[in-house]
Amino acid sequence: MYSNFVKHLQRIHRSDYEQVFGKNAPSPNANSVTDDQSAVELTKINKKQNEFGLLVTKNLIIQCNLPLNTVEQPGFRRFLKDCNLKLEPISSKRIKHVIIPSVKIDLVNKIHHALNGVDALSVTVDAWSNKCLSIFFRLHMAFS
Repeated sequence: MYSNFVKHLQRIHRSDYEQVFGKNAPSPNANSVTDDQSAVELTKINKKQNEFGLLVTKNLIIQCNLPLNTVEQPGFRRFLKDCNLKLEPISSKRIKHVIIPSVKIDLVNKIHHALNGVDALSVTVDAWSNKCLSIFFRLHMAFS
């Protein structure tokens, strides 16, 4: 457990810190990378963590049309724990501010690449609402 509170206890209230955590408690800098092999392992973990975040975003959030906070629900966290994945849980803020923009950029590039040599493009837009005033929108594009 590393937080500002623990650091404060360790620095200012040393006796309370030792009483709670014991004398062999790890220091706040215990996770620091000290050699090249650890750096390589950390890079692999970061790569797997990024791939995991991308997969969760694409396959669960986007494909299944789930809310972003699904990844912060206790059931989802328990599922990850039961799967014995040694990855940090992903946050909805990371999905919103990091992963979705990168997925959007990839998608825009794919669309641009597909439409780059198109001579004719037909676009149909449908928009409607229901009795509860929920708005629906459909975009259909055909090109040759």
